Amino acid sequence: MKQTLDIVSGLKAAHKTFLQQTKANYDIDEEDVDKIKEEMAQIGKVASQVMELSGQLVEKFKDAALPIVDENCKMYWATQL
Repeated sequence: MKQTLDIVSGLKAAHKTFLQQTKANYDIDEEDVDKIKEEMAQIGKVASQVMELSGQLVEKFKDAALPIVDENCKMYWATQL
């Protein structure tokens, strides 16, 4: 889960940087912006699936799952929320 969320963070940051750089140079049109938005939505879906999985782990295994969720997900969600 942690590795997945690390990848999500990296992809989001890369897309944001790319978008900012292209807008600064006026090298982007609406079609490109729409494509980036679609890619960001797909990346967001992966993060949502990890959140769902971590919630199910805690729901099913209660306190036994808390250290796993804490170690793997807490920092990601703390920075996102």
